[in-house]
Amino acid sequence: MKQRPLLSFIVKLALSLLFLALIFRAVDVASVWDHVLKVDVLQLALSIGLFFPAQLLMAYRWHWLLKTLGHRFSYQAVLHHNLRGQFAALFLPGQLSGDIVRGVSIARGSSGKSTLALSIIIDKVALLAALAIVACAGGFWSPVLDQVPNLTLSSAMLLIITVVALLLLAFLRIQPNRLAAMSGMLPRPLRRFSDALLFDLSVPTLSLKLMSLVLMLALAVQLISTLGGFFLMRAMGIPIAILDWAAINAVVAVAQIFPLSIGGIGVREGILIGMLSLYGVGAAAATAFSLLSFFFVALLVSLSWLMSDLLVKQVRPALQGETAVKEVLQ
Repeated sequence: MKQRPLLSFIVKLALSLLFLALIFRAVDVASVWDHVLKVDVLQLALSIGLFFPAQLLMAYRWHWLLKTLGHRFSYQAVLHHNLRGQFAALFLPGQLSGDIVRGVSIARGSSGKSTLALSIIIDKVALLAALAIVACAGGFWSPVLDQVPNLTLSSAMLLIITVVALLLLAFLRIQPNRLAAMSGMLPRPLRRFSDALLFDLSVPTLSLKLMSLVLMLALAVQLISTLGGFFLMRAMGIPIAILDWAAINAVVAVAQIFPLSIGGIGVREGILIGMLSLYGVGAAAATAFSLLSFFFVALLVSLSWLMSDLLVKQVRPALQGETAVKEVLQ
């Protein structure tokens, strides 16, 4: 049983490398490098600068959810665990792997694991709903994206599913005995994880206003991310309207959530090459944009997580020392 995760990782790593090999076989590597060297530094700086407000807002959204569900983590701690999950997702299959890592990380030594799991699920479903809104708007208004089969219809269906899921997660609470019976009906591989997802009547319901604000925060994060990518495209001389790019970026983000390859490598490049070709953008330019974007995201996430990790290690002993002094004085 322990060998299965390792085997799955090796298979996905092999697929990632295969995808990259196929892409680089189809494009001129020298041309890719040439596009990288022609980047406009000012617009690149704008793109990099937008990374930080997106991260802060993303962590705030999760912190707010946790606080509403009764968890009193500091904002700095939530930001740290969120960055840890994103760092792990760089080397694991899909963003879902990063969500598992941040959930396990923040749950250590904490009670109320059901509400912790619920917060992560709501956070991810809200992100999917925001991506669906952006993709649906771009697919509806862009005459170029009309050529992508069923983009608007698929986005609309995803939006309906995610909104319904958010409402159920906010209000639906099933009796524990019924949950236990439902858990027994699950396949054996899923039954091991069902206990963490059994939201009994002790889990508080969430208001419609709160869920709407969570969705708005998810949409704001996605818009900032869209602007970051848009400035990078401008820095590389790729002429695409921002609404079109918003939809393309949303499609790529949805694909990267699922565990298809390590860090989305290969999948991201393939989708971008296909969709940007509709705008006359060559495969070399699309590949250069994708790899440069991934490089800066990986670099900024890694540096941010390392800095937050150092701060946590410095602050925690100081707080423990302060607590010990208070206990002695008392």
